[in-house]
Amino acid sequence: MSSAAKENGGDADASDLRRRKRGAAAAALSEKKSDDGKTHRKFVDELSEWWWIYDDCCGNFCALFTLFLLCFAYWVQMKYVLTPWIGTIFSWQSALYSFLTFMAIWSHCRAQFTNPGTISRKYRAPACRDRRYGSTFTCRRTGVLKPPTAHFCREARSVVLKMDHYCPWVNNVVGIFTQKYFLLFVFYTCLCTFFCGVSLAARFVSCRTSLMRMPTEDGKHFTFMIKPWCHRVQMFDAVFSILNFIEAIIFCIFTMCMMWDQYEAIAENTPYIDRLQGKRGKEQAVSKSLREVFGEAPSWRWFFPLAPSVSLRDTFAKMCSDTHRAIVEREPPPPRHPVEGAHTTGDLADGSRHYDRYDEDYQW
Repeated sequence: MSSAAKENGGDADASDLRRRKRGAAAAALSEKKSDDGKTHRKFVDELSEWWWIYDDCCGNFCALFTLFLLCFAYWVQMKYVLTPWIGTIFSWQSALYSFLTFMAIWSHCRAQFTNPGTISRKYRAPACRDRRYGSTFTCRRTGVLKPPTAHFCREARSVVLKMDHYCPWVNNVVGIFTQKYFLLFVFYTCLCTFFCGVSLAARFVSCRTSLMRMPTEDGKHFTFMIKPWCHRVQMFDAVFSILNFIEAIIFCIFTMCMMWDQYEAIAENTPYIDRLQGKRGKEQAVSKSLREVFGEAPSWRWFFPLAPSVSLRDTFAKMCSDTHRAIVEREPPPPRHPVEGAHTTGDLADGSRHYDRYDEDYQW
């Protein structure tokens, strides 16, 4: 054999060895062994992929309109309320409101463009020896695995784990990875609207009398001058301030109702859709449910829309893996016993007889 042939043969063997190593590494990532020696599949989330529900026109409009309202309120506050009232844009009131608005917009963007916890189409539900049990944890539309609290979302076209609801105001599903962002968005928006309402109400009340008392240069006497934020109010100033005040009242009430609804869902450990279906989650302390939603123990990270924690991603993988294991290990149901006097209605595919009445309480 020539040296060239030997070299080509060595390259082929090395390439085949590399392919086998890559295959073994991929298998190791997709499977793991539990303590009892059984091999179970490891489920990976889709957080690393780009996410945006772009084909929902209503959701996209509502999301853009929400951002517009936040920016509009910020512009009105800075131009017509805080700056004329305080006399400068650099104040702790302006800094506080800027922080609240920034956090609301940041939380909104994270809630809109983060994968809510979809289960990949490649994770098909396994065959189950108990057909009724297996159908409970299998999506009828896609055939993928459907753990408890998971539901198919028509807008997302996927099964979402811990799905609470689809919110058009953030144009995304509130699920296991986005519920924290949704809570922060509602919380900071509520604070923004409350700030606007209080500042505008204070401005309206202060303008009941257009004069204010100011000390003279020597500090021994006082003089009166017209309040600059009340004198010669322009038409746009009045219109925009009134619109901002109406917006603050409406959305303050709306966000408070949303926060209360989310608190009920967390306190009952039951997502909104499951509550509509009459289901109830396992009873547990509210503090534990909050830790599950935020993915970590109470800390300053709760108040910032940071990336989902490793613990939250592990919860996603564990819920999918436990459901997959339960379907695979499910024993077939015992045969049902016909009641006395029941009539046969035909033969089943396995050759057994089917009757019109069965004794559901019969103990085998």
